[in-house]
Amino acid sequence: RDLCYAGSKVDIVIYTTVVYPVAFIDMFNDRMRCNNPSSNAGLTTTMMLKPNHVRLHLVDYHRQLFYDRIDQYDVFIYTEDDIRISP
Repeated sequence: RDLCYAGSKVDIVIYTTVVYPVAFIDMFNDRMRCNNPSSNAGLTTTMMLKPNHVRLHLVDYHRQLFYDRIDQYDVFIYTEDDIRISP
């Protein structure tokens, strides 16, 4: 959220094979809200549900997203749910 408040546009894309409950998605959206009035700033979250049989190949999906949006962004960050990110 700090990047959004500073005026950056941040897009979060989550690839998952798990259907999240509505309560979890509501909590996530509440925590990721950005109230920066600038039209250039913003924070969006997209959850991409993939079939269960994908299993360990779920890590391959981000590459195509990066290639498709290479001209739209300055920085791409990839992480998995077992990797902790801290400042």
